[in-house]
Amino acid sequence: MKQRRIDEAVIKGMRQNSLVHNDDIRWDIDYPEHWKIQHIRESFSFRKGLSITKADLEEAGIAVISYGQVHSKKNSGVGLNDELIRYVNESYLVTNQSCLVEKGDFIFADTSEDVTGCGNCAYIDWNDTIFAGYHSIIAHPNGSTNNKYLAYLFKSPTWRYQIRKKVNGVKVYSITQKMLKDVFILIPPIDEQEEIIRHLDEVCAKINAAIEITEEKIANLQDLKARLISDVVTGKIDVRNIEIPKYEYVEEEAGSDTDNVDNEEPTEQEE
Repeated sequence: MKQRRIDEAVIKGMRQNSLVHNDDIRWDIDYPEHWKIQHIRESFSFRKGLSITKADLEEAGIAVISYGQVHSKKNSGVGLNDELIRYVNESYLVTNQSCLVEKGDFIFADTSEDVTGCGNCAYIDWNDTIFAGYHSIIAHPNGSTNNKYLAYLFKSPTWRYQIRKKVNGVKVYSITQKMLKDVFILIPPIDEQEEIIRHLDEVCAKINAAIEITEEKIANLQDLKARLISDVVTGKIDVRNIEIPKYEYVEEEAGSDTDNVDNEEPTEQEE
């Protein structure tokens, strides 16, 4: 629901009474006729994040956002979360100034373990000193530092489809600077951008609250299930007089999709 509401707002706008079919360029979508459409490279410059590994992270120092944090469920994509921050040594301020990000910048992950994650990015809405870390691409806007509309646009499935159809891979998908430079963005007038931001902030806050309540209910049910199983197998609940319903036993086929699932270790992106 959240993706659909974001998609509708950033692609069609709030008024949706002046849509035009675009058949002149490669991004074949309907969008308001008074909006500007252009390649992202016309509004952004791109550069790489730090060439570091997990081993280079420290307990304190200069803040850094790497691809693991970009893919994290705690990354909303429209603002930084304190829990995403990791740290590197202050010496990088001397040797890697080009890897610093500014307020209004975006940090894109340059790899993803699934197609859905292609296009994931972190929006920098802080004034603090922050580095882009490993496996990341910095997208620096040439104009305003208030780019929350674009942060919402980059979450849109319609926008992300431009990247998803370009990536190749089996277990890991690579996202290059060239791919990002070739995608299109929509730029509404400033007043409409602000209107879209206000609308989506309100809508997403309500949906996030509903998600949080639902996840809490699921967690409580999982706890109840675990306690019930424990109480039955330890004899705290007497099940001797419970009738077991008749059922037809169906033998599992060899090589089913569930084979070996329990033996798989979580990947870095899942962590």
